[in-house]
Amino acid sequence: MKKVYFLILSLIALVISNCTTKSNQQEIVYTDFPHEYKLSKPIAEKLLFQLAPDKVFKVDSLLLIWQHQGNEFFCGVYNENIEFLGSFGRKGRGAGEFPFLEFCGQYEKDNLNNIKLWVYDQDLFGAYKIDLAKSINANDDSFIEKIVALPTSLLTIPEVLINEKEDVYLCRSDMVSEGRYFLFHENDPNTKWMESIPLVEKYIHKDNLSLAYHAATRFDKSSGLFISAMTFFDRIDFISSTGKIVKSVIRNNGNPPPDFTNPNLPFSPQNFSYYIDLQITDRYIFGSYSGLSQEEYKDRKKNNLPIKNEIHVFSKNGEPLVNFKFDFEVNRFAVDTKKNIIYIMDFRSEEVSLLLFKMPEISSSN
Repeated sequence: MKKVYFLILSLIALVISNCTTKSNQQEIVYTDFPHEYKLSKPIAEKLLFQLAPDKVFKVDSLLLIWQHQGNEFFCGVYNENIEFLGSFGRKGRGAGEFPFLEFCGQYEKDNLNNIKLWVYDQDLFGAYKIDLAKSINANDDSFIEKIVALPTSLLTIPEVLINEKEDVYLCRSDMVSEGRYFLFHENDPNTKWMESIPLVEKYIHKDNLSLAYHAATRFDKSSGLFISAMTFFDRIDFISSTGKIVKSVIRNNGNPPPDFTNPNLPFSPQNFSYYIDLQITDRYIFGSYSGLSQEEYKDRKKNNLPIKNEIHVFSKNGEPLVNFKFDFEVNRFAVDTKKNIIYIMDFRSEEVSLLLFKMPEISSSN
């Protein structure tokens, strides 16, 4: 009798626990944006002559453009007129060099207005806090102010996010095809799974899809949350520094909103659209978005048909605000909300250009 009583109490506790977990995870499901604008005419176009541009970031009044070609690699620093000022992170293993440097998408300014960047090198398994001004054309390592060793067990690390206040670091590892996130503390060599990873892992190999991971992740300093755009699920997750998903913004694109607790979640390559890049400003979340399924995208590429992407804008609370529509494929971009400028890499020809679009002022009551 005692065993039965204990079993009943255990089941009640489990139900209460599940209900609490579900209620603590807020879901915002939406269908459309309250405002849509078509941005078809750039206000300026700048041809980028330095190697092959890859990614662009707005850092204070500067633009950082990651560029590579073959064995050459560096980050170009440009002013707001897209004039080349210098570079840092050139490829190599000598003083002032890195085998393969990437930007974490995070920066801050000290009391003297000096810009400090977080970068990482997946070959050296290290994250670095650097002084941007000192790093330009540097011939020594004096611009490095802090080094954090990343777990070598992750093998390859294509993405690193940093919550410096809590010494929490988030890494994505590509040691398996789907990509996984690990969360660890600077002084703790042991990594642990994030809550979102085993949930995503359930659907990886259905229909031979192996790319169902977070397309882009950024750290939002104001909220202390990692904000992550999901590939193939029309979904943006807000993740705490303990690895818990505290909020999800899900677009209802005509299919049932995905329920990650459902092991029978439909997972069809015909139904997927996805986020590509993510940028966080002081007030908004911007995500470049493709409304095409994998099959539609491949078909359009094969037959030279136009691919028209969008940039979605959300408040920091996940409220959908604006949908900016473009008549070409938008992948990598940066945003200046003070001047209301969107910078977009244009890869439609071999000579990559940076397009500048003026966007309407954004507000929650737009």
